[in-house]
Amino acid sequence: LGVGGPVHCSIRAYYARWGYGFSGHLFWYDSQILSLAIVAATTTCVHFGNRFVVVFSHLFLMVTVLSIVCVLAGAVAFALGIYDGNLQPYDRSPMENLWPRFEPDPFTGVTPDVFSSLALVYPSVTGILNGMSQSHRLKHPSQSIPRGTFWSIVASTGIYLAVCWVVGTTVSNRTLKVDKFVAASLAYPHELIVRAGVVVSALGLVLGCMSTAPNLLSAMADDELLPCLNRLKENR
Repeated sequence: LGVGGPVHCSIRAYYARWGYGFSGHLFWYDSQILSLAIVAATTTCVHFGNRFVVVFSHLFLMVTVLSIVCVLAGAVAFALGIYDGNLQPYDRSPMENLWPRFEPDPFTGVTPDVFSSLALVYPSVTGILNGMSQSHRLKHPSQSIPRGTFWSIVASTGIYLAVCWVVGTTVSNRTLKVDKFVAASLAYPHELIVRAGVVVSALGLVLGCMSTAPNLLSAMADDELLPCLNRLKENR
């Protein structure tokens, strides 16, 4: 799920802009096959040891942070009128989105509200909990876990609010509803950085799940919660 969505959206968004006459698929079940290939690659990385996981995790984090910086830089430059990206000058409408302007979805007919929009913020306070399963690697878990969890929530929520505020107070309401990847359209110096950041962040999610899941299974085997896991305990 964490890989399939970004891969599918990246393929569709790329060819929606550059692939004229594109049917929507590279080949049959392209998103599913590419997602399975990515999962297999990350599993192989985890198999070779935690050292490789740490190296790739830092690399993915750097690309993700770079894409966020490019979005913020492009949005500020767009607001100042010195950079348009893939948008047009008429897409610039400062402070137009300060008040709610919800409209029915053209496909479902459902009109969203503030509470349904909170689902977009949900990942900012949940994904960081995956790091707790790596507590056995910490020197002082009782101190590091609460502190790290708190600052992770602060940092991720701050990034969410910063991007929403800068983009929302700059781009027109109609453009935000029509351009489903407006963050990439605003990115400076090129939108491909943000598109790569989306895919790489998904890779980091899968890599984190693959590296932490064995620890959870091992802990369950030690506690003898499921008889079928006793074999894992015996082989340790």
